[in-house]
Amino acid sequence: MGRCQCYQYAVIRDETWWNDTTTLWNHNSPTCAFPDQKFLTNFLYITQLVRVIRAAAIWVYTAFSCKFLEEVRKDYLVMMSHHVVTIALVAWSFAVGFLPVGVLVLFLHDASDVPLDLLKMANYLKLEDRKGFFLSEVLFAVMLTVWVYFRVYLFPSKLIYTAFWENREACCLPHEAHDLSIIFPSPGPPSWLAFSLLLSCLYVLHIWWTFLILRLLKGVLTKSVHDVAEDEYEGASDSGKDD
Repeated sequence: MGRCQCYQYAVIRDETWWNDTTTLWNHNSPTCAFPDQKFLTNFLYITQLVRVIRAAAIWVYTAFSCKFLEEVRKDYLVMMSHHVVTIALVAWSFAVGFLPVGVLVLFLHDASDVPLDLLKMANYLKLEDRKGFFLSEVLFAVMLTVWVYFRVYLFPSKLIYTAFWENREACCLPHEAHDLSIIFPSPGPPSWLAFSLLLSCLYVLHIWWTFLILRLLKGVLTKSVHDVAEDEYEGASDSGKDD
């Protein structure tokens, strides 16, 4: 995960995408897409595609074992939706030439995944309370802060906004750009609606997970991080076997 973040930062560092999201779109193309990208950008995207496909393959096996062989976890349907939407976004953005915005989507997600993965490791090792120097508690606070900032605030305000509005403004005729009754403007980005809907679906999943994290926070105030995590993820499942 950290290595992916370094690659993403190396790509973003030399671009204006983060500070000026209008540069995510090709204003000289009727589709807003960039036909060519730098080698490092293409390399990063291909690496991420391989990573997503690998994760999806692992998930298919895990989903099969959870659905048919073991207990159904509480977040089974949510994780299914997340993988489907993520694969669609990465593959589609690569196919139509929306690599710049795709890189930012990957960066925002991986940035919030780093403290989450560290928290999982600390939780498994039971590094909590004074015995663990309150490491789990500190990482939980860091994870919650980073999660809310990147996935709840920046994701819609920066990425969904630019995909929904600035994408059309870059390619459509001025009188059509803000007329949402024109779903498929010509000239205009043919993938505008589908891409915006996929990003919106991903944001809905972010909100669901944020609600779950807040439930964890409520539990942490009365129990340990490790016990709460076990209750949420390793305890009762939807199959009702623990009843």
